[in-house]
Amino acid sequence: EGRKMSKSLKNFITISEMLKDYSGDDFRMFCMMNHYDARIQLDDNGLQRAQQIWTNLKNSIRLLQNELAKTDSNSDTISHQTVNEWVRQ
Repeated sequence: EGRKMSKSLKNFITISEMLKDYSGDDFRMFCMMNHYDARIQLDDNGLQRAQQIWTNLKNSIRLLQNELAKTDSNSDTISHQTVNEWVRQ
């Protein structure tokens, strides 16, 4: 809307209400997606986008951890082939 959020305008959401649909990590990702001195449009579209980005990041990290667990534990390196296979997925 471009208007400031206020109780009198009834255009705000409490943290408790937001946490019913989104996790704290989703909200932190939303905050990281916005420049610190820019106006923030806090709405479902932005929170859903942040939620999807956070989910993708978590899944990528888990996949990488699984791939790293498959490598030789005596080696400090991971093969280029393993990385390439992971990136293609």
